[in-house]
Amino acid sequence: MWPHWAKRVIGAAQGAHTAVYLSVVPGFGAAIVIGGRLFRGAGGIAGELGHVSVRDDGDICVCGCRGCLTIVRRNGPGLVEDIATALGRPLTLDEVISLAAEGDVPVRRWLTDLGRTMAHPLTGFVTMLNPDLLVVDSALGPAAEPLVDGLRDTLERRTPPMVHQGLDIRPGRLTTTAISTGAAVLAAQRYVERLVSGRTPLSPRLR
Repeated sequence: MWPHWAKRVIGAAQGAHTAVYLSVVPGFGAAIVIGGRLFRGAGGIAGELGHVSVRDDGDICVCGCRGCLTIVRRNGPGLVEDIATALGRPLTLDEVISLAAEGDVPVRRWLTDLGRTMAHPLTGFVTMLNPDLLVVDSALGPAAEPLVDGLRDTLERRTPPMVHQGLDIRPGRLTTTAISTGAAVLAAQRYVERLVSGRTPLSPRLR
């Protein structure tokens, strides 16, 4: 959540009214901002993209559902392992990012396909929410570009023109500073909210 919030305030999503931030590393996830406010859902778990079912006949996930995105398509370390297997040699995430930036066709194609897979559970959500922006995990660096292409390809084919024509899909700009920046911004926002509401700004443990 924190890196996504940083993108909302000072990153690629500055000025967006309704935005969705997609995480790939270390896990599939999303943060949803509506009207400039982070939406957490009734139980605080809004944005669990990795646990959206994309295959009725898929394997059972640790969450208890069948065919979750995180089971059907691996991410994080699994993403690197899959690309390494395809290329027949060990790779690190940094090497995958470098290969994508250099235009390596197999790596870029694999990431584009990953974007298409991620787009499937997003089509109904995007149609119903009608966001103006999707931001892809800045941890991927240049490797986010082919993933963005895959997302855009599927969403343009599977959502109404009135939805996808107004949707901007772009890579995030923040990288190593995203988590710390997002945490600081979110903490500051909650502090101000408590002041305005008249509640104690800080718990005794934090004084």
